[in-house]
Amino acid sequence: LPVLLRKLTVFVPSEPDRETITAATIVATSIVHRYGSQPVQVVVRPDSELQGAAPDGPLERSVVLAKNSDAGAELIYPLEQAPPRMYLTGTGSDLTDQARLITSDLSEIAVATSALAGPSAPKAQLAPESITLDDLGIGTVTGSGGATATASITIDQTRLGRSAANLSVHLIGSYTPGAGSVRATVNGSPLAVWEADDTGRLDRWIDIPNSALSRVETLDISVDHPPPTGSGGCSAAADTSVTVDGSTVVRSSDSSTPAPLGLRSMPQALMPQFEIALADESYAGVVRAVTMATGLQRLSSLPLVPEVVSMDQALDGSAPALVIAPASDLPDTVTLPLSSIDETTFRIADPDSAGGATELTVDTAQPFATVQVTSVQNNAVLVGSWNSAPDRFDAMLSWLDGDPDRWFALDGDIVFAAQNTEPISLSSAALSGADDTVAASDDTPDRTTVLVVGIGLAVLAVAGVGALVVALRTRRSTTEPSRHSDST
Repeated sequence: LPVLLRKLTVFVPSEPDRETITAATIVATSIVHRYGSQPVQVVVRPDSELQGAAPDGPLERSVVLAKNSDAGAELIYPLEQAPPRMYLTGTGSDLTDQARLITSDLSEIAVATSALAGPSAPKAQLAPESITLDDLGIGTVTGSGGATATASITIDQTRLGRSAANLSVHLIGSYTPGAGSVRATVNGSPLAVWEADDTGRLDRWIDIPNSALSRVETLDISVDHPPPTGSGGCSAAADTSVTVDGSTVVRSSDSSTPAPLGLRSMPQALMPQFEIALADESYAGVVRAVTMATGLQRLSSLPLVPEVVSMDQALDGSAPALVIAPASDLPDTVTLPLSSIDETTFRIADPDSAGGATELTVDTAQPFATVQVTSVQNNAVLVGSWNSAPDRFDAMLSWLDGDPDRWFALDGDIVFAAQNTEPISLSSAALSGADDTVAASDDTPDRTTVLVVGIGLAVLAVAGVGALVVALRTRRSTTEPSRHSDST
């Protein structure tokens, strides 16, 4: 592998099995993790195109996955001046063992052009309950300024190796002594304020509420030393500084179901290991699995560990999972924030609301696709689905994969995509509360409010309805929200 890599091509059989799909996701996510912030483009191609494929350039590499009774990893040069291709062969777990060789420490001693990797299934690494800023790779953080100084500590939950709850930070450090105040805020929201003193010593526990947790939290420690009255203005104010030492401890516990559960809880909610289930385990399924797995890996500081399993196993509640399937194929155990109960009606169920579901009826049927976050038996499940042909879903994945920043920008718990529009992020909590922002007509007994383009029509714009009139039905169900009908 070169120091700089622009493109990775993974050739897979046209009719892959689950171990081959697992190997493809392992290769792709391992390479993306290895190069970190370098935006490596990952392309999946069928092995039928291998013979006519052009040799790799200096900043490109290819990996060929093949089922073979003789397991192994071998470098083969298509041309003398071109980089070699890595051929990984085997059946069952032997193939996934070879896939893990590429970026493992064992590769450092594989000095020949061929090698055979033995069983090396990764063990789940349990995240420690307490870890220092030094161990997190953050180190000592210092801020300085005039009357106010701020030290910003960025806590990445993927570096913690899990979805965290009850997170608290034991601040150890110092600041410029004197009269004033010390403030702690997280993502701009105040947490605590206390008086500064003449010791200039930081030694205090700060608790971060679960409701404020996300994939990345920024904890700001600010010190304010206002200039004395009548001192002549800002020029008389001495410089202020604050230092948070690398020995500062971050303490957390495991959150079996992240709260809030949404796209910002990904991928840490899938750590340390997660399962992938595909309704379509064909070549097209490989592309979808690799694209979503690499997108999630781009969000993580630690390597993800995927494994392809059956749909029943993925949804048995024993582990977090990524599920890719038509909405009509999802079992009743999966309750999505956004579902369709017929060709024109969406049902929005806010998982944090006891008020039931909100229904949105549009006057036209449109093919759409979603990526949504839900939970099954207290395990996080990321679901990619579509309501008709998978074209919309594939187009949405291509759009996300076209710019890595798009994965970072996802928010809420729904990504919605329809024809002729770019995908957008939506929040089921905001959507299910739409009836609170619209005044119903006094002469409408069922509280059906007719809207034109304007308030709350982000969903309609995405659905390609444009200026068509819709009915927002705020009828609240008195029972549990329905899951999925067979006609979805």
